[in-house]
Amino acid sequence: MYLIKYNDNSYKKQIKLKNYKDMNGLINIKEIWPELNLCCGEFSSIGRKNIMERDSSVEYIIEDKMLELRGPVGVNIPEVRNPDVTRNKLNTKVPNDYNSNRDWHHNKMSNPQAWYKSTGGQTKNGITIVAGVCEGVSNHNDLSNVLLPNEPATEGAPGTNQSYGGHGRIVAGCIGAKGDNNIGLVGMNWDVKILVNEGGDLSVINNTTTVDNNINAIDSSGNLLSSIELISYYYDLYYYRKLFNDTNGAKGLYIVSINSSWGLLDPTGQGIETCNLYQNGLFNTAYEIMGQEGILNCVATWNQAYDVDSVGDVPSGCNSEYTIAVTATNSNDVRTFSAFGATMVDLAAPGESVPTLSGTSGTGTGSGTSYATPMVTGAVALIYSVLSTTVINKSLQEPGEVALAVKNAILSTVDRGPNGTALDSSIEQTVTKGRLNMYEALVAAEKISFAPPGILQETFSDLPTNIEILSDIKTFTFSISNIGNPGTELYYELSISGFPEGLVTLSSNSGSLYVPDRQGTVPDGPTQQEITMIVDTSAFSTQIFNGVLNINTNAGSEIFNLTVDYSVGGDVNDDGNVNILDILSIINHILGSDLLEFPGRADVNGDGLVNIIDIVNIIYFILNP
Repeated sequence: MYLIKYNDNSYKKQIKLKNYKDMNGLINIKEIWPELNLCCGEFSSIGRKNIMERDSSVEYIIEDKMLELRGPVGVNIPEVRNPDVTRNKLNTKVPNDYNSNRDWHHNKMSNPQAWYKSTGGQTKNGITIVAGVCEGVSNHNDLSNVLLPNEPATEGAPGTNQSYGGHGRIVAGCIGAKGDNNIGLVGMNWDVKILVNEGGDLSVINNTTTVDNNINAIDSSGNLLSSIELISYYYDLYYYRKLFNDTNGAKGLYIVSINSSWGLLDPTGQGIETCNLYQNGLFNTAYEIMGQEGILNCVATWNQAYDVDSVGDVPSGCNSEYTIAVTATNSNDVRTFSAFGATMVDLAAPGESVPTLSGTSGTGTGSGTSYATPMVTGAVALIYSVLSTTVINKSLQEPGEVALAVKNAILSTVDRGPNGTALDSSIEQTVTKGRLNMYEALVAAEKISFAPPGILQETFSDLPTNIEILSDIKTFTFSISNIGNPGTELYYELSISGFPEGLVTLSSNSGSLYVPDRQGTVPDGPTQQEITMIVDTSAFSTQIFNGVLNINTNAGSEIFNLTVDYSVGGDVNDDGNVNILDILSIINHILGSDLLEFPGRADVNGDGLVNIIDIVNIIYFILNP
């Protein structure tokens, strides 16, 4: 089989007239990707020579190449589940199929903190998010969210119905094994849809689960999977997203990421291929075209310690800006077996001894860049669930621009060492020098905006900078507004610093304020947000506290110094006043007839005792307010 690249689409006429077979000795010519003017076909002994001599529209003809799938490495060992799961921690959210001891990779990427923000599945305006896998996925009862292609491409047909695809099962499980269903484990997303293709699987050696580091990919019939077939699979996934964009969501699927855990071998099945070879540039072109429709391709690098910058690789050596190349690290953030590249390999993700799905209902562990890469594929999908509705709407009109913003949210927030140094010396030679942090990526993604920044206006009508507290809890309100031009968006973050934890809290910590315009570039409001500040001194002794209210926006930052004066005390009965009733409460307490609910309030002079001296102080306060 050969791949035929044309300069234009004149081949369509030849196919329609059925002249190619007679003229060039071709049989079974097939169009693969119309936008690339790409076909495949088989030749007679003289066919290749004839077509090059007689058809000036042919750019080149190359022999098909075999693929390998990148992992697993080592042995798949059944995992014993520990039912003791720590749940409902502060600012975290975990499903009932999460195990804190087993699922080290989720903890390493701060996924429980990320899930507190979103568990994935849909955009804020209700669009179903889909991740693509360009290979088969075998049946597993924790992958009920898998879709098969369907014609016409209005949706995917649910179900796998495949006996092959063990490698694809690993990939799909990392992306989105169903969360909170008491089955197996959980992927990066709890409920994302996964569109698969009837693609490759890892060979099984001697009927065991032990496999070579780099083993050929095979299709459902046991034949070697080739680059022609892969390009065809890519086109199917691309077609679904393009159709979705072209019909404004009426047809197709909202595919935002594709997992590519494979590598290209030369025609003999050995050696290293590079994207610099002109024929392999097809992959780079394909990634560009898919990216312009809003699809990020997350690509695996080698399971050997090659320097991709020096020796090259397909696909991790391709330079499309719409790819994210991933290497693998262990629980200590150390790269022990996989490739690297200071300019070509973007980041690391957990990929050694990682929990995964096994068989039709079990779990196990394994290693390979085929584990690390779908972590990032799933991360892309999860990010789309927190993007503002404005950005989601833009992703239908300018999908490539949004895809690059999502990529930047991932690469700009990796975990690094101190002062931006490499997280570990073994990943020094990567673009980011770090490992995926899902929580920080979501925080960055929430701030993505293509609208001009607005103008902040704050109104502190009920918030004095010097707060005098006589009772345990007091609330204040203030408002922040966007008073900028129409079509602007003001993203804000509020924080309190300097005060003891729990003393001062805010009802809202972040959000966006919009000034709509007629073009609908931003949503209809809100333009203003009212914030409640709660000061709770019940757990503190009387003293003066100093702190800061920070307001950070995409238009600048402001800082306000605050003082909480809780030095007076005296409101013993907590009625908001200091009067004779408080003196009576102290007297009853001293006489033993009444226990004080807030004894710290009665210790007006702060000497640790409640006695006649405190009564004198309260009398003085009443007479000299």
